Amino acid sequence: MGSSWSAVAAWVNAAANVAPPPAPRARRAAVTRPFREVATRSLARAVTEPLPVFIPEGAIELAAWLALPRDRQALLSAIASRLDAEGQSHLREILARGILGDRDLAGHGELLSHLAALVTGPATTDWDQAALLDALLRGIAHPDCVRGPLWVVLLARRSPAELARLVGGLAGPHGGVTAVSGRWLSRYPNWFAGPGDLISRLLGSACLQIDAFARVRP
Repeated sequence: MGSSWSAVAAWVNAAANVAPPPAPRARRAAVTRPFREVATRSLARAVTEPLPVFIPEGAIELAAWLALPRDRQALLSAIASRLDAEGQSHLREILARGILGDRDLAGHGELLSHLAALVTGPATTDWDQAALLDALLRGIAHPDCVRGPLWVVLLARRSPAELARLVGGLAGPHGGVTAVSGRWLSRYPNWFAGPGDLISRLLGSACLQIDAFARVRP
């Protein structure tokens, strides 16, 4: 009997030495403190860092944005920084369609890299580069709105990366590009004067009908 009372006394003494459970307010503070710290750091970054130029809108666009690697997201933001509201709208349409990673017919690069090359390339005063980029984005986002030959419309619809490669090469510092046939195609002087939109004028003046259209024919 004495041993039983000794065991009970030992249990009572041990229980007396245990710290009482924290009050509900203390428990809430312990749970919410990490979240407050994260929110504080995020707010500090938002104040000190510039806001991103390109912010996805909608679930489909957000999913396509998150699927891009960080370096591709940076390229997309660099392109968006050079565009007005209408141009960004075309870029969003292209992003939502999931074709920024499509490769050109020559295997030299993807659509996004060709668009970025147009943005980061050397400036020229011979024509409006921003208008050319906007026309290219509009043609890729809405091929049926291209005002030019049918083969240009089909190229925009079926191989937008190849369209961007050809436009970038012809509008670039070398003034030309190698077609999929291996032929060198040169930019003609005063190509921007004539009927149709800028893309059709640039491609049409270089006589790309045979070389480009042969790979996207139905």
